[in-house]
Amino acid sequence: MRKPLSHGSTRGTAVIGVWAILTALALSQGWGYGGPARDHTPQQQRLASKQQQHLQQQQQQSTLPAPEMPPIGRKARHDKHSGKRSSKFSSSSSSKHSSSSSRGDGPLTSDVSCARRPSDPPNITPREVDLQQQRLAALQQVEGQPPGGYVAACAIVKDQADELPEWLDYHRRLGVSHFYFMDDHSQPSLEAVLAPYIKAGVATHRALPEKADAQRAIRKATCHEPYIGHKQLMAYHLCLLEFGHRHQWMAFFDIDEFFVIMDNSSSLPAVLRDYEAYGGLGVNWRMFGSSGHVKRQPNTLSAYTKCYPPDHVENTLIKTVANLQYLARMAGPHDALFPPGYHTVNSLRVPVDRWLSAPADYSRLALHHYAIKSRQDFASKAARGDSMSDEGKIVEDFWERIEAGSTDNCTAGEEMLRRFGSGPADDKVQKPA
Repeated sequence: MRKPLSHGSTRGTAVIGVWAILTALALSQGWGYGGPARDHTPQQQRLASKQQQHLQQQQQQSTLPAPEMPPIGRKARHDKHSGKRSSKFSSSSSSKHSSSSSRGDGPLTSDVSCARRPSDPPNITPREVDLQQQRLAALQQVEGQPPGGYVAACAIVKDQADELPEWLDYHRRLGVSHFYFMDDHSQPSLEAVLAPYIKAGVATHRALPEKADAQRAIRKATCHEPYIGHKQLMAYHLCLLEFGHRHQWMAFFDIDEFFVIMDNSSSLPAVLRDYEAYGGLGVNWRMFGSSGHVKRQPNTLSAYTKCYPPDHVENTLIKTVANLQYLARMAGPHDALFPPGYHTVNSLRVPVDRWLSAPADYSRLALHHYAIKSRQDFASKAARGDSMSDEGKIVEDFWERIEAGSTDNCTAGEEMLRRFGSGPADDKVQKPA
C-alpha cells in the first residue's frame, strides 16, 4: 500500500477537501482561450463522479491523512546524503522494442508494437515510452544545448492577434527560446502578426488539422487514442510529437497566463535548471479580475492588479512546465504523464497531485491567470468559445465569480515589468510599422 504524503492530520483534512473540490472544478471547467468548458470526456465524467463520492466520504470523518499520490510506478531515486533525486534514467527499457527514429532535426518516430505487456508502465503506451526514451537520448547527446533552445512554449490560439505580441515579447524577455502556436482556425489569420517572429526564428505557426485527422495522426504515432472532442489536448500531443526533441523544457499554457518570477532568479531558464532531475515543474495559478476596466488595456501586467488571495482554492490549480527528457504525454491542460519514477513537483520539490498543488506555492514562480481582463476582452472570449471542445461556452457567472474572488492587490506583475522591461526582447524581431 502506498504511503500518503507527510502532513499533519489537520492540514491533511484541509488538503483533501481542497483536492476534491478543485478536481471537480478542473473537470467541470476548461481554461484554454481563457474560459470555462462545458464538455467533458467520458473519463473526466467518471472521475468527477468519483471525486464527488470521495468528498462525501471525507466529510463523514473528522481526521484524515493527506491524499495519496496517483500511481507513478517505482519511486524516484534519491541521494541518501543530499536528499536530491538522481537525474539518471536508464534508456535500456526501450531496447526491448524495435524502434526507428528520424534522426537530424525532424520529428522522432517509433514503430514499436502497440500491444501492452504486464511489465509496461500504466497509463502510457509502449510507443510513447519509446519516443520518450529517444528524446532522452537525443537531449543527453547535446549536453544541455538542445537545437531549438533550452525552454519553449506551446499554446493553442484562436482569434487572439491583438494579444499575442505582448505575451510573446514578455516571455521572450523571461528567456523562452521558441514559441509554438497551434492555431484553431483563427479569423483573421495570425500570419501577419506572427510573421516578424517567424522570420526571426523565435516562433512556429501551425494550423490545427481537423479533429478526426489529428486523432488519427496521434493514434498512428503513439498508439494512444485521444478524445476527439478535446482540441487543446490534441494540440499539445501534436506539439510534443513534432517539436519535443528540440528543447529541454516546454511550458504548456495559454495566452491569458503570464509567468512571474517571484525570487531573484535572472530568468525562467535559471529557475528550471534547478529542477532538471524531475519530470516537470508545476506552477500555481494566481487568478486576476478586471480591476474595473471596461476597455482593452495596452499592458496586461500593469493594468490588472486585483487578484485572488493566495489561499483561495482556485489558486491550487497548476500548469506544467514539462521536462521533455521524461514527458510521455500531457494528460490534460494542467498535468502530465511520465515513465515510472518521474513526476511533477512544485518549487519546493513537493510532488504535485495531478493538477493540484495545495497550498499554492509562490516561492519562486507564479502563473498570473488574467482570466477575464476587461469587459471588452471578456466579450471577445465569449465570442470565440473554449479550446477544450466545440460546445464549450463562456457565461456571465464566470465573470461574476472571478470578480467576486479578486479582493487582494497584486503588484508582482508591475515589478516584473520594472525588472525585465517591455517590448521586443531583441532587435531580431522587426515589427511592421
